[in-house]
Amino acid sequence: MSPELFLRQLEAGAWGMTAATAHHVRVYRRLGIGRVLLASQLVGRADLDLVLAELAADPRFDFYCLVDSAEGVAALASAGGPRPVQVLVEIGAARARAGVRATAQVVGVRRGG
Repeated sequence: MSPELFLRQLEAGAWGMTAATAHHVRVYRRLGIGRVLLASQLVGRADLDLVLAELAADPRFDFYCLVDSAEGVAALASAGGPRPVQVLVEIGAARARAGVRATAQVVGVRRGG
């Protein structure tokens, strides 16, 4: 969590910053990072509220997170934010802890059900 390193990466042309947790998203936003990819699902009301507040406060804030279920998509869609949360479907390997495993699951997640 080095602001100097973040700045160097962005100045060198980084597309955005990847966050592991919602806490990282909070830190990035305090540092003025405008594009964040949360490399996990956005779960828990407090974490969701954090992102929704940032989206409402800054129309230029570009946020993405991973989803691996239609339920996750539905929860984000029904959150009532100022604009939709952008999602990427997480593809997982067999016996891995997260991600969809079959094409039919991907289609279901993409359709939100």
